[in-house]
Order: sequence, then structure tokens, then C-alpha cells
Amino acid sequence: MDQWTKRFQEAERLVEDVAERIAERESVSPSLPRELQRRTAEIRRKVAILGTRLDMLHEDLSDLPKKQNISLKQLNKLAEKLSGLRSKATEVGGQFTMKYSTDRICLKLKLTHLYPTTYCAFRNDSSATKIDVNTVADMDNRELIQLQRKVMKEQDENLDVLEETIVSTKHIAQAINEELDLQTRLIDNFEEDLDDTSNQLQVMAAVKLVGAVLVAVAMLSSSFGGAEAQLQVGFYDQSCSQAEVIVRDEVGRAVSANPGLAAGLVRLHFHDCFVQGCDASVLLDSTPNNTAEKDSIPNKSLRGFEVIDGAKQRLETACPGVVSCADVLAFAARDSVVLTGGSPYRVPAGRRDGNVSSASDAQANLPPPTADVAQLTQAFAKNGLSQDEMVTLSGAHTIGVSHCSSFSARLNYANNSSSSTKNPPMDAALASQLAQACPPGSDNTVAMDAGSPPEAFDTSYFQNLLADRGVLASDQTLTTDNATAALVRQNAYNMYLFATKFADAMLKMGGIQVLTGGDGQIRTNCRAIN
Repeated sequence: MDQWTKRFQEAERLVEDVAERIAERESVSPSLPRELQRRTAEIRRKVAILGTRLDMLHEDLSDLPKKQNISLKQLNKLAEKLSGLRSKATEVGGQFTMKYSTDRICLKLKLTHLYPTTYCAFRNDSSATKIDVNTVADMDNRELIQLQRKVMKEQDENLDVLEETIVSTKHIAQAINEELDLQTRLIDNFEEDLDDTSNQLQVMAAVKLVGAVLVAVAMLSSSFGGAEAQLQVGFYDQSCSQAEVIVRDEVGRAVSANPGLAAGLVRLHFHDCFVQGCDASVLLDSTPNNTAEKDSIPNKSLRGFEVIDGAKQRLETACPGVVSCADVLAFAARDSVVLTGGSPYRVPAGRRDGNVSSASDAQANLPPPTADVAQLTQAFAKNGLSQDEMVTLSGAHTIGVSHCSSFSARLNYANNSSSSTKNPPMDAALASQLAQACPPGSDNTVAMDAGSPPEAFDTSYFQNLLADRGVLASDQTLTTDNATAALVRQNAYNMYLFATKFADAMLKMGGIQVLTGGDGQIRTNCRAIN
């Protein structure tokens, strides 16, 4: 509980910080639009981070009874305290959108019985849908799904006007599925903790009914292999209960000191999974007899190795030989997404570390920054990822920087009126800006998401693509194909949709060709085989 209280106090301070920044923004003259835009982007980033931290506090609160003895009265007191902070946060930063996560968590807390006697309104008006636990318990599967659809529709109506213009039936369906998926995961999390009262058993039965349907669908539609199926959330709960906390703390310290490391850790995970699967082979150092992946040309600019090393050293002290480097990398990538404003998600663990790392394999399997839509689609399909997931994961470029060498050839075509998948268009103003930042022969770095803070996880990356302001050819090419261009538009102005899809895609990518059971090993040093 001490750790939870500490994180709660940090969230309180963040609320005050947001309030101060909003007040400072109000003093900026309207005649300084760029300064207003910069401050607005910074506030949106802070609000996004605040929202994810509040969500994580809710997640941790629901897990608290499994980790220590705590009465329902104490639990409700903490929940009410957190609800008050969320209300204050919504009041302070409401104009910068934080509404959707409040509603989703509200429903989740209802179903996990954290608020057994109260109602939870999904909108601040008399027409809002209100849910009572007893009512939910009496519903059959069809009624539950209808309720989800109604609630999600009301949530969509509360999004800002720009979002309302692009939300489609598909979006609502995806949001419903994501909500149902959250309920399914809850079964494992709270089943052991439910008391034997009739009311609680009714709630569990209702959620299980939905879960059973989802499990059946998942069995029919899953594209993962048997090894991935062996991964599980909470894998280290018994063997190293502080594993994820240690990694989160190490990543938090590193990103606080150098925000650019968040993008580096996400990229590190991607480059690992696309070469022989998510086995931490990208972390291995070269030897006199072998050139490892990290020393291949595509990986020369990788960063974040020292963060993984720091987390692993602490884990070896706390739980020697238990937590794999591959899992540390997956946790670190997730934490980086959350710290920059993305949606939190649970990472199934149980990966083991590989024994082989080859620079030639990296060269052959990692798509270059000049790749076109067809090449990107093929590279992702090879790893079991759809074109939609490819476009969504490309959105990771909303954070981080690119070396000039990755796009310098593209500047030569900037003034060419013709464009193609091989030579996608570039806005003239951006081309001029990049040319100044990248004089011939230099290898400086520039933000991949032009005009947005490089540490802000948002949708401006997709908005830039629609304005021909993509820095890399492999980014801008997404608008040269009708199918991928439609996906870019879908993500461009809907942060909720993008963040949700991104979390799901990261989970799927994290299951590529994993080693489990007796395969591979648990390295004691991520840079070398035992």
C-alpha cells in the first residue's frame, strides 16, 4: 500500500503541475500562435500522462487484495480517494480531453465490485446511463452486449467535435470488443478474491458468460502459435513479485533524465521481435567469432541498452536467474509507451532468452526507412501482423528522432511534382526545414513527428502524414496506398482509437516466435550467453 500511496501522491503533484501550466498558457498573447501551440501540446502530453497514471493506479488498486490483506472498507476508501483525484484532474484538464478513460475505468470498477453500493454515471447529465451491480448481474449475454454498445455510444458522443466527425461503426465495435476483452482479463484477476455472497457470485457469473464467448472466439481467430499461448499476465507474481515494479522504476528514472529513451526502448523491442522473435537476441554483444544483431547497419543507432542492463542488475539482486531479458525488454517498451502518454496494458510474460544473434539476420529482416507500402506489408505479414497493425505500429514514430542519413536522399525529391510509393511527397516547408537541419555530410537528428514534442505520444504523426509532412519515406508511403491511407485517416484524429489499437498491436508483436518452457535460457547478463 505504501507504493500505491507514493504513486498517488505523484499523481496529485502532476494535477497541480497541469493546473499551473494551463494558467501560464492563459497569459500567452493570441498574437503568438506558435507559443500557444507549443504550450497546448505540452499540456496535452501532461494530461495524457496523468490519465494513464490514474488508470494504472486503478489497475494496481484492483490487484491490491491479492498482494496484501486489506478490508473492503479500506479498499473503498482508497477507491473514493482516487475517484476524487480523477474528478479534480478532469476538472483541471477536461478541455484537453481525458474523459474516455474515466468512463472505461468506471465500468470496470463496477464489475470488479469495488463500488458495491453506489452508482456510476457515464455522463454528467440526466440522460446518462447508470449501472447498478444488481442490474448487471441479472442480464444475459445479449443484454450485456447491448449495454456495452449503449455505453460506448454515449462515450463517443462526449468526444470533441473533430473526433465525432470520424468515429465510425467500426470504431464503436472495436471499442466494445476492447471493453469486453478487459472484462475477460478481469476474471483471472479477481476470481480468487470474490467473497461468497450471492450478489458477488451473480456479478462473476455475468462476466464469465461474456468471457466464455470471447474465449471461444479467440480460439477460432487467434493467429498466435502455441509458444505465445504459454505467456501469461502475472507470470512472476510468485517467483519475483516486484519484477514489473523494478523495471517500471528503472525506465521511469531513465526517461525522466532523457525523454528520448522512451522511443529508444520501444524501437529496441521492435527490432528484437522482428529478428528471430522476441528473444532478447538484439541485446547480445558481438564476439570475436560472431557479429551480433546490435552491430548490424539497421541497429547502429539503437539506444536504451543501459536501461535494460540497469533493470536486469536489480532483478538479479532481487530474484537471481528468474526474470528473462526478453521479458524485461517487453515490460520496458510498455512502460515507455505509458510514460509518454499511451494507454497502459498488461504484458503477458514467460519469454526465455535466445542463444543466437546474427547481424546478417537483422539486415535481412528489418524494413529499411526507404521501404514502400508493399515491402512494409510483407515484412509485417511475415511476422503475423496485419496491414492495420503495421500502420498502427508505425505510429510509434510519434515519439523519438531520426538521423539525417535515414531521409537525406528523400530531400532531393522534395520539389519533384510527381510522387509514388518509392518517392512519396514531402511538404516544401518541411523539406526546407530539414535541409537546414541536415547540411551535406552531417548526421544530426530531427524529430520524426514534426511540430510535436518528440516525447509526446499522440496522433499528430498521422496528421502530419495527411499533410505530406512525414520525415521518413517509409512513413509518408502510407498515404500513397488507398487501404493504408484510410487507416492513417482513421487514427489521425482519434487518440482513443489509436492508443487502444497500439496497445493491442504491441501485445501481438510481443508474442512473435517467443521461446518458452525449456527452450532458450534465462541470461544473468543480457549482453552475453550464460
